[in-house]
Amino acid sequence: MLLSEARGRVALSLGPSVRPDDVFFASSGTEANQWVIRSSLGDAASGAHWVLSSTEHPSVALAADEWRRAGGSVTTLRADRMGLIDPAELEAALRPETRLVSLIWVNNETGVVSPVVEAGRICRSRGVPLHLDGAQAWGKIPLVEGLNSASHITFSSHKIGAPSGLGIVVTRTGAPKLKPWIVGAQERAIRGGTENLLGIWLTGVAAEACDPLAFDAATRPHRDRFEDALQARIPGLRIHGRGARRVTNTVSLSVAEIGAFDLVPALDLEGYCVSAGSACSAGTLKPSRVLLAMGIDAAQATATARVSFGTDVRPEELEGFVTALEKIVLRAGSRHPGGGIRPEARV
Repeated sequence: MLLSEARGRVALSLGPSVRPDDVFFASSGTEANQWVIRSSLGDAASGAHWVLSSTEHPSVALAADEWRRAGGSVTTLRADRMGLIDPAELEAALRPETRLVSLIWVNNETGVVSPVVEAGRICRSRGVPLHLDGAQAWGKIPLVEGLNSASHITFSSHKIGAPSGLGIVVTRTGAPKLKPWIVGAQERAIRGGTENLLGIWLTGVAAEACDPLAFDAATRPHRDRFEDALQARIPGLRIHGRGARRVTNTVSLSVAEIGAFDLVPALDLEGYCVSAGSACSAGTLKPSRVLLAMGIDAAQATATARVSFGTDVRPEELEGFVTALEKIVLRAGSRHPGGGIRPEARV
């Protein structure tokens, strides 16, 4: 009863075209992604070909590495300076043996929104399933574009404020059926193991509160003023993906001559918690794979931090962040060719 109710709430949150029977639960967004991938590709010896972007989440990128090691065929699409693929390159990459296209809908590091409508049109015209990793999209942008474009969409519970430890796969009408990865009776005998009932129930509650239009209205003005102030007051600061369509709660920034592994602890001492690149690769000293794919040099990619905030953020908190970053830049001896920090812009 509780499981069915929660499944219905999740379906309703995702869109009127989603039925409860289209929703399957997994243990994480990573499992959800790899469940779709394994179901679609089968065995590497089958000759199946897979197309994905160069800016995918690690759960997809690492699966591609594994597929290659097993002898599978993969085409990785290039990204431009905004992190976007060229739909024409996608179309050219498709082959008769292509069994899946995977595309991150909203990038987890930059917040850039992929051209899913164009990708969906191309995939449909060639009869190739499109898998969208929608973890960062749920609750932040309207989902109808992706739901009308993809065969499978994957989500993650904690991205809408529910507890972590729950992934979701949504299958669309006519999509290839998911194949059991863990054998058992649960999830209509497609994913074995006792469901995380508490996590599913709380995800259903959080799903009811999702309102992407309200989220955008509450965060966009703060994000825009915040970025304007950062670029006006911090010499050498760069915002990655600015100029592309993005979700409004994610800012990927780098400051000339300050590495992220200096910047992150320095901001922490000022009372601001940010991450160096993807949260899934925190603690590594490698430059961001996503930023490298966007053509950003290794030094700057290593010097990038990701700032995220929610609807409850206050202007004075963002103003304080900019002031704290000014102090850090001055302390590091960074100087703008035009001379010094420019204090005139305020959030």
